[in-house]
Amino acid sequence: MTNYYVGYDLEKDLQQNPGIVYEDTETAAKSYTDKESIEKVIAVSFSGGYPNPWFNYDNADEQYGIEIFMNGNKSHYNDMYYTFFKGKVPDFVKEDTKG
Repeated sequence: MTNYYVGYDLEKDLQQNPGIVYEDTETAAKSYTDKESIEKVIAVSFSGGYPNPWFNYDNADEQYGIEIFMNGNKSHYNDMYYTFFKGKVPDFVKEDTKG
């Protein structure tokens, strides 16, 4: 899990100023391996690895990225990318990646 805009609330900022550009940002990442956390993340996210012309990407949270590695293999040949639905990032993820 990666927060690409530590210290910012990207969703709120974009609503107030749609053209906002952040020049200096920090990232923070956290890995989850327990079943409960993974289930909570998957329940409020969708696969973002392949563009889908039928999905409204305005519903995607742009602040966080999710990379899932299968069987602990971090080779990037066997991973999947997910993103949260806008407004659905679990509180524990926000807390763990606030920097």
